[in-house]
Amino acid sequence: MTRLVPFVSFVATMVLSACGAAPTSPTAPASRSPIAGWEEETFGPLRLGMSTEDAIAALGEPEHRPELVEMAATGERVAEWSWPARGVSLSVVDGPDGVTVAALTLSAPSELRATYGGVGLGSTRDEVLAAYAELPAGPDDVPRDDLESPEVVRFGNLYACLSFRLSDDGRVTSVFMGSTGAE
Repeated sequence: MTRLVPFVSFVATMVLSACGAAPTSPTAPASRSPIAGWEEETFGPLRLGMSTEDAIAALGEPEHRPELVEMAATGERVAEWSWPARGVSLSVVDGPDGVTVAALTLSAPSELRATYGGVGLGSTRDEVLAAYAELPAGPDDVPRDDLESPEVVRFGNLYACLSFRLSDDGRVTSVFMGSTGAE
């Protein structure tokens, strides 16, 4: 019987992962397969570069879906789609591969968790840092635990990143991943 429990736990994790489900524990990672960088992280079914069709299949029709507008500075056609009842906002851009996700933001009441790191809303600063301790640091990476900005833990740089905004008590209140538009 003692050998069966780990096996059942393993099978349940594999089934949930295959279905795109996230773990229910705020600290338990769904998957610890290595990722080369923060850009490969997924939150439930959401990932950077996914088509808007795939996003709609995963989340349903957005509650707010404005038309794409051209950005004067870049010429890109972009929009911000949102699912407030699900705590999800996606920045989409029309590019060579069609309209795809360029950035995502999670806020309350989102229950999506990072597939690799296992963190999400409610996770602590220490859980975030531990979840991504093995990520390689590039030469232009900002500090992971920015003492100048104690409310943010960021992986990446000022132009594109995975960042976690924290409350005064050090818990994640929102997650951002993608291009910041700071160029």
